[in-house]
Amino acid sequence: MWSITWSEIIGLVVTMLCGVVSAYLVPMIKERRLRDFVAECVRAAEMVFADQQQAGRDKYAWVVDAITERFGKIDEDKAELLIEAAVWGMKKGGS
Repeated sequence: MWSITWSEIIGLVVTMLCGVVSAYLVPMIKERRLRDFVAECVRAAEMVFADQQQAGRDKYAWVVDAITERFGKIDEDKAELLIEAAVWGMKKGGS
């Protein structure tokens, strides 16, 4: 017959919760931090390159460098998507 104590049940539940947090919550938080950081970088690039006409490529490279410095290597497509979303949000009047 099985003999399971409450401490074993609580330990199992805590272990499962840690797994859920590790698998879902941590990546969501990292993604949110990345999105917020990209939006800040896009706003900063607008200020840094404000006096230059047609500096789109320079701004883009500056933002990608800042992202890479802070978060390490990032997929180019993902970086482009995040930057474009931040630019769209800025033009729209959002974040």
